[in-house]
Formats: sequence, structure tokens, C-alpha cells
Amino acid sequence: MNSLPSASTLRMTSNDLPELHDGANQASLRGQKVFIRATAIKLGAVCLAAAAAIPHLTPRFERAQEIAVGACFLAVLIVEAFIWATKPERNWYDGRAIAESAKTMAWRFAVGAAPYPNNDQTARTRLIKDLETLLSDAPDTDIHPSLKMPISRVMEDIRAASLEDRRQLYIRDRIGNQREWYTRNSDINRKRASQWRIFLLVLEGVAIVGAFLGYVGAAGFFAALVGGGAAWMGVRQHENTKRAYAFAAHELSIAEEILRTVPDEASWAQAVADAEEAVSREHTMWRASRSSAS
Repeated sequence: MNSLPSASTLRMTSNDLPELHDGANQASLRGQKVFIRATAIKLGAVCLAAAAAIPHLTPRFERAQEIAVGACFLAVLIVEAFIWATKPERNWYDGRAIAESAKTMAWRFAVGAAPYPNNDQTARTRLIKDLETLLSDAPDTDIHPSLKMPISRVMEDIRAASLEDRRQLYIRDRIGNQREWYTRNSDINRKRASQWRIFLLVLEGVAIVGAFLGYVGAAGFFAALVGGGAAWMGVRQHENTKRAYAFAAHELSIAEEILRTVPDEASWAQAVADAEEAVSREHTMWRASRSSAS
């Protein structure tokens, strides 16, 4: 008689998630990379244009300045047109939404959570149908192809394990890993937000000193730097992201305590569903902050 798989021998990683998760996640990462780089180039070109426009004492540089400023703004125009035409931020946002939805469906199924409880004989069919619905209802996102099956062997093995083994694995591989990720990235965003605030304060201080010393010709350059820095912070959303991740980490710590004490399958199915909702709320907050900044 074959023994049931145990938490010590099972581990669920991103390689065991549905192919829809992989394709959407790759689309999201590529969209993020393209959008962030394009935005950085655009803001950098604006700052270079402001630097090139600083008045010189000799008129022989004026024509070169005019050409440099024009070239910088041409670069801004090209990058802005590229962003408008390709909309990489849409792939970033929508791809993450699809990937996170597929991921939570996979975990719910694997550990026997609502709406795929262990006593439901139609859970497998329902999961596949839900993944199909997620894909068909998805926005026009450039999802990358994948050769993986929608339900992996590891997902099936976890679902066949005992409640206690599923509990240990879910707390370790889902709640624990997700909490660690939230905590680490919340700290990273907190530090970056502080660094950018200090940078902007220094720039503003230098601009004030320069103005009082009579270097008013550089005022436009410093104004562009400060404006570009503020725009970059608006794109990166370090403050909002820091708060959202910290809040989600605290929610998951509470969910973990509840998950450790649920006594039966019915309570377990609902407790896991509640924990997954905490992750979904974080994504909703993240998406709302990005949409308002776009």
C-alpha cells in the first residue's frame, strides 16, 4: 500500500504552478522592464535638455545649445510615442494580475481550500475551467507561451497529503515565503523612498543657494532635476508599495496563527481562502496605486 506524501518530501515552487502563471509573469516582468527603462530615458533626456539650455557667457555655444536641446526633446518625443504605442505598463499591470490569480488558484487547489475543497470530486475540472475563464477574460496582454500542464504532479501530490502535511507545507512554502518577500521588499522600498527624499531635498537646497548667489541661469536645470525626481518617485511608488507590503505581511502573520489551529477540513478550506484574500488585497492596493500614478 502506497503511503501518502508528506510535507518533508514535498515542496511547491514556481516551477509547479500552472503554465498561465508563467506566461503572464514573464509578460509582466518584461513590461515592467521596458516601461521603467523607457521612463528613465525620457526623464533623463528632459534633464539633459535643461542642462544644455543653461546660458553660457560666450555666444559661440548658442547654436550647439539649440541643437542639443532639440535633440533631447526629440528623444523625449520618440520615447513617449513608443510608450503610447506599445503600452508596456499594461503588460506589467495586467500580467501581474493574471499571474497572481493563477497562483492563488493553484495553491487553493493544491491544499484543498475553497473553492476546491478536498471532498469535491469536481475540483480538478473546476480549476481548469477557472483558468480558462481567467485567460479568456484577460485584457489584451502579451502572455508568453509555456509547455507546462495546468495542474502539476506536485499540486496533485500535495492535494493527496494529509491535512497536517498540507498545513505544514502551506505555512512554509506559501505563507512563510510570501511574508518574507513582503518584509524584504517593504524594507527595500522604505530605504529607496528615504534616499530619493534626501536626494530631492539636497537638490532643492543647492538650487536655493545658487539662486541667492546669483546663478539664476541654472534655475531651469535644477527645476527639471527636481521635477524629474518627483516624477520618478511617482512611477516607482516606493512609499505606497512599502505600506502595502508591510500591511500584507502583518495580515499573513495573523493568518498563519489561525491556520495553525484550524481543526478540520471545512475550517481549513475557509482559513486558506481568507489567507489568499490577504494576498489579493495587497495586489488590489498595488494596482490602484499604479493606476492612479499612470
